[in-house]
Amino acid sequence: MLNFQSGPASRSEAQSGKSCNSLVALVLHIDDILIISPNMSLIDEFNFFLHTHLHLKDLGTL
Repeated sequence: MLNFQSGPASRSEAQSGKSCNSLVALVLHIDDILIISPNMSLIDEFNFFLHTHLHLKDLGTL
């Protein structure tokens, strides 16, 4: 089971160029989900989690 936790975030952290290896962002539009993260293993883990709970079609990388 994934253990996602929210952490402190601020505009200054985003602009400072600090690494965000534990960040996963979802972009949702109608029936499309785009999973974005600098950490490919987190994308794979989240994608597996979604596939175990939903019927999805993976269209691959962009």
